[in-house]
Amino acid sequence: MIVGVVFTVLELRNLAITRQTDLVIRLYSTFGSKEIQEAWEKINITEYEGYNAYAKKHGFLEINQVGWFFEGVGVLLNRRLIDIG
Repeated sequence: MIVGVVFTVLELRNLAITRQTDLVIRLYSTFGSKEIQEAWEKINITEYEGYNAYAKKHGFLEINQVGWFFEGVGVLLNRRLIDIG
């Protein structure tokens, strides 16, 4: 009986580590995608006075793509589903 409980606890721990690893890999994959990288580059190389000036001149597409990604990461950090380290 004790062996079964220990085995189950170890399996649950291993499952949690596997899920967290999968989540981090998917985050890297999303941020590394061509669409996000192009949006990130456009935001970084464009000179602008502020958010409103950028949005008026270039639109919201790139800002939304990058912003929603980081919003999602922030939610995961806030819920402690990923570690900031």
